[in-house]
Amino acid sequence: MNAINQSSVVDAARVNLRRLRIEDGGAMYRIFGDAEVMRYSDGTKTRQWVDQWLHEYIDDHYRDWGFGMWAVVERTSGAVIGYCGLSRYPMRCRPNETEIGFRLIRSHWGRGLATEAVCAV
Repeated sequence: MNAINQSSVVDAARVNLRRLRIEDGGAMYRIFGDAEVMRYSDGTKTRQWVDQWLHEYIDDHYRDWGFGMWAVVERTSGAVIGYCGLSRYPMRCRPNETEIGFRLIRSHWGRGLATEAVCAV
């Protein structure tokens, strides 16, 4: 995947992927604040944590890694329904190893949208 620039959009059949924005905080909090979504992770997060996470991608990770998480946007509604992309966190990856990750708002589970987003990435 090439470095993400501000205008990058990746189209899939039912979702678009685009660079995260600060205004995505509400949608991201619906993900990170939902205990069921975070069930197999390290627990729910506060809105403050979500805002910091967004700033890290926007201000640091895109620049440092040349890639990152993308907002998953439902094409029909234009709503941000999750995130999907690549990351390189040292506590989960070996040096220079990259992982793919995703999470969707629970109301959009079971429709194949995560698979579509992962394939687009």
